[in-house]
Amino acid sequence: DLLHVIALLAHLACNEGNWGPHLLVVRSCRILKWELEFKRWCPGLKIHLYFGRQRELRKKRQEWLEPNTFNVCITSYKHLFKGRQAFVKMRWKYLILDEVQHIKSMTVKHWGALFNLRSQRRLLLRYTPLQNTMMELWTMVHFLIPGISRPYLDFPVKSSSGEN
Repeated sequence: DLLHVIALLAHLACNEGNWGPHLLVVRSCRILKWELEFKRWCPGLKIHLYFGRQRELRKKRQEWLEPNTFNVCITSYKHLFKGRQAFVKMRWKYLILDEVQHIKSMTVKHWGALFNLRSQRRLLLRYTPLQNTMMELWTMVHFLIPGISRPYLDFPVKSSSGEN
């Protein structure tokens, strides 16, 4: 839920001294909704919207080099995958993926881009019950806990139904 994430990031900033930078990846149609809710519920956090034309994005990436210019970067999956080299260079405190149930069509290349992002913590937001294949579930677990779990393709157990 939007408000839970905003409350979490506000708590981290005010009580834990963790002001980010945090990366929030959302569907394109929800970027402005997230921005409005941050401004409404936690105006003390500096929000950096990463979307637009190529020239604008280049300028926005330059702003990343300046310390304390933003606390939360909000971008779309599309912009994340297009600019993945820039996102990989950053050290994110929290990496939050919104509405992961809508990204079932992600390829191995897309998941690889997400796995390569450096972050201290990761959070997946879902708004529907889990109804995924074993591979999708294992991929989500591996994303959340990369040091503990192994990638699905390395997992030795295969189901008898042929589901991967």
